Amino acid sequence: MRHETERLYFRLWTPDDAEAGFQMYSDPEVLRWIGNPPPVESIEAQRQKFIEDQERYNNLLEHGLGIWAVIEKESEIPIGTALYKHFRNSTGRENEPELTEIGWHIVRSRWGMGYGTEFARKLQEISHKREGIARACAFVENRPSTRIMEKIGMTFMGVTTDYYDESLVYYESKAVDSNRE
Repeated sequence: MRHETERLYFRLWTPDDAEAGFQMYSDPEVLRWIGNPPPVESIEAQRQKFIEDQERYNNLLEHGLGIWAVIEKESEIPIGTALYKHFRNSTGRENEPELTEIGWHIVRSRWGMGYGTEFARKLQEISHKREGIARACAFVENRPSTRIMEKIGMTFMGVTTDYYDESLVYYESKAVDSNRE
């Protein structure tokens, strides 16, 4: 199934996207909002990561979930990552049910253009259709992401340490109707 909005569409990342992925995942300003993972060191390292991740991404797709490249229709280049996946439970909660979350990563050159809100709204729609609920979290200091959650009508549920061994703001939204897949 192809997911798209007025200006964007989602597809799987491919090794051919390594340069665009490197631009995003080597940028310290992007990385600080997604948990400060180590920056990707080269385009070739990004290409290898995309190859290694393909199997995991395909497994998600089999369960109605996904991690997709977000493609700007006008330029046909990847400008972000759309995530609909399971939260990673914090230490001590490993045996609790895994809930799903929506999330987004955006290349810095596209910040402030409304793309994050646009593809977050699409992810919310996908989650509502599948589960009747959408969940998202962000680092407490990540005001840009919390603003996106508020713009798409999500409700602040509190601060939690249940996921990723971090203190996070947690938001939810419930589908208006129950026409789920």
